[in-house]
Amino acid sequence: MKFLSYLAALAALLLVTACNNGKIVADNLPLPGTLIDSIGEPVVEDALNNSISYVTIKADSSIKDGIYDIHAEYGTNIADGKFAMPKGLKNYTLKLVKTDTPYFYQIGFRYPGDTIFHEYMIVKSLHNSISMKYLKSYTFE
Repeated sequence: MKFLSYLAALAALLLVTACNNGKIVADNLPLPGTLIDSIGEPVVEDALNNSISYVTIKADSSIKDGIYDIHAEYGTNIADGKFAMPKGLKNYTLKLVKTDTPYFYQIGFRYPGDTIFHEYMIVKSLHNSISMKYLKSYTFE
């Protein structure tokens, strides 16, 4: 019976860790594979096939070095990559936001108690291609 109690407590802990709303704290990093944020929308130009465009960010196995996995899909096109957060950045909330351009998503961060969104990367999905690139460079060391 104690085993089931421990198992339930572990499951609850993992659930709380997975649902941290993108908040990254240096002493409490998410487990590799944890979904950090996701965003998506239907591709209105391809309603017949029910196509969607979406992006997900997960913690990489090198999360201690600020590395994240990014997965993007636009219809049948798929792109996977990795990105690194600026060195020296310790406590932040990682966020994906939709831009004014359809199927363009920005990756950025906020500091605790700050309302400014610091844009960092962009993921662009255009018809038959998906591109990812850094927008700005930050130094925190």
